[in-house]
Amino acid sequence: MPSTGRRVLAASIAATLLTTAAPVQADPVPWAMAPCVTMSSMEPASKHYSTYIVLEGFAVQCDPVVENGGFRLATYSSAAPTGDAPGYNVRLFPSATVGAVRHFGATAVPATVGEYGVCVLAGQLERVACYWVRVASTTAGDLNVVAVPLATDASLVDKDVVTTPYTGTILPPPPKSPPKTNPACGTCF
Repeated sequence: MPSTGRRVLAASIAATLLTTAAPVQADPVPWAMAPCVTMSSMEPASKHYSTYIVLEGFAVQCDPVVENGGFRLATYSSAAPTGDAPGYNVRLFPSATVGAVRHFGATAVPATVGEYGVCVLAGQLERVACYWVRVASTTAGDLNVVAVPLATDASLVDKDVVTTPYTGTILPPPPKSPPKTNPACGTCF
């Protein structure tokens, strides 16, 4: 094979290796996205968890069902190009029966002033129900949270979503604390 042919072949192999997608990491806890989910309400809870607003609601499994079926909650910030559906916002149905109900409280919205979309995802990350959530500051310094239904194709939520594996927990990881410094040692590194 002439050297030009070898270089073309090597470049082709390198390009193939660079563009081949990495294997998808399996979830540590076995579960499957329920193909059919309905939801009728979601509202802010009266209490927050850490740096998150908790949203409460319930979802119902419809036909067809799968073993270990569940759904994800995705959060869409008005400032972000994608939504986020972390593994801790996966909720499983109690059984593989039509009509199984899953009540949930989810840390889906940061306790930060802004506008967010929150959707229940089923099937192939399909948005089946969405809510517009507005977090505002009150004159007393508290947060006022309002959630109202939102169309599943509204521009706030009509974005790709990034997911992380489900680990079996329903709480986000604790916030990272800043590194400790020693104020008595200005030149210590």
